[in-house]
Order: sequence, then C-alpha cells, then structure tokens
Amino acid sequence: GGCFARFAARADAEAALARLPPRMRAWVADGVDVSPLHRALSAARGR
Repeated sequence: GGCFARFAARADAEAALARLPPRMRAWVADGVDVSPLHRALSAARGR
C-alpha cells in the first residue's frame, strides 16, 4: 500500500523521512496543482 503526507516545508518532510525505519522505502516529492500529463495533453490539443 501507499501512504501520502503533506508538510508545510520540504525540510519538515525530509526530517520525517530521516526518522523512518530503514526497511521502509520512501521519498519526498513536490506537490503540483495540475498533473504534468494534463498540462501536456492540453498543450497538445492547443488549449
């Protein structure tokens, strides 16, 4: 399964990541308001 968490600052997310057990795979990613795929499709359609 997956788990997502929102943090006010990237540093907060990285601090939480550092506290996870070594057996857990995790990463920090920037959130976006519009999917890059939706942007590309809109651009391809001329919108």
